[in-house]
Amino acid sequence: MSIDSKQLGPYGGGSYTSSHNQTVKLNEVSLSHLKPGLNEEEVVLGKVVCTVQNEDSVPFTFCLVDKLGTCVVVTVYNLADGKGVIIGNSVAIPEPYVTDVNFSYKDNEYKFRLIRVETPLVMVVNGKKVNRDLQAGVQMSIFKKFD
Repeated sequence: MSIDSKQLGPYGGGSYTSSHNQTVKLNEVSLSHLKPGLNEEEVVLGKVVCTVQNEDSVPFTFCLVDKLGTCVVVTVYNLADGKGVIIGNSVAIPEPYVTDVNFSYKDNEYKFRLIRVETPLVMVVNGKKVNRDLQAGVQMSIFKKFD
């Protein structure tokens, strides 16, 4: 499993310029370096090692491993139906929002770290910024209520 900083794409080099022409400083860090909450001015890079099947399509869930072997769960919201990452993809996530999950169930203890991604548009996959076709569209349903 090769993880190379070149796969950071536009997030490489220590900064990123947004579409609004704002420059954001980004330092590549390991997954173990992250703290709970928002990790400003940091970016993580890893490989997808599995996807987690979910009866609901939201969120899209996968496991990401960095070059040190640290594994986290990633949940991606607002992803278009039928879209996502696959095993072996490199994924970079800027300013990750982290939650430490810790619970017990049937005498077993479960502890893991979770990164929540609000929109796939912030991710870089295989060195390229994600296209807008991965963003879920707006859906509206209208019904008429009869008395």
